[in-house]
Amino acid sequence: MIDSIEASVDDITFVHLSDLHLADPNGERWLGLDTAQKLQSVLSEIHKLQLKPAFFVISGDLVNGPKPENYEALKTSLAAVEAFGVPVLLGLGNHDDRRFFRQIILEETAGSPTQTYFYSQIVQGLQIIVLDSKGGTGGTIEIDETQLSWLAEAIEQLAPNGKIIVLHHPPHPHRGASAVGPPGQPPPIGPDHTK
Repeated sequence: MIDSIEASVDDITFVHLSDLHLADPNGERWLGLDTAQKLQSVLSEIHKLQLKPAFFVISGDLVNGPKPENYEALKTSLAAVEAFGVPVLLGLGNHDDRRFFRQIILEETAGSPTQTYFYSQIVQGLQIIVLDSKGGTGGTIEIDETQLSWLAEAIEQLAPNGKIIVLHHPPHPHRGASAVGPPGQPPPIGPDHTK
């Protein structure tokens, strides 16, 4: 039975950010920008608009390269997002590094550069499914079979206000962008992605 105080999907406001490319303040800038300052400007605008988001989702390229200092800068900047007092859901992109992400952001003692980072969370009856499209090494883009099998099960879970699938890269080629999944095959999304 669905809880009567559950918000309807029409009442759910969330903030989606991507490509933060945060970096060590003493290091290189992405496209010459102070991305930490840009994030602060965005958060300031959200406050001015008096938005009350149910959650934030940041869908990858959290940092501008695989350096621990960049993840320390991300951790510092995330404090301002977390100050909204709502869940902050993070996904990984091709500029991210799983090992440093796991060690510095998730505070895991042994971060693996190959262990994909994917999960699901329900907020106000809305299921947010976050996939890791980072691929293996060298900026490749892929959703592996482990994620696809897990996704097939996650999609079947009850979520009264629907589902959102979050990934950094498009599930199929668009204007020359890389595709997620094997070349020449349709996007591998859904309960039976092999047919």
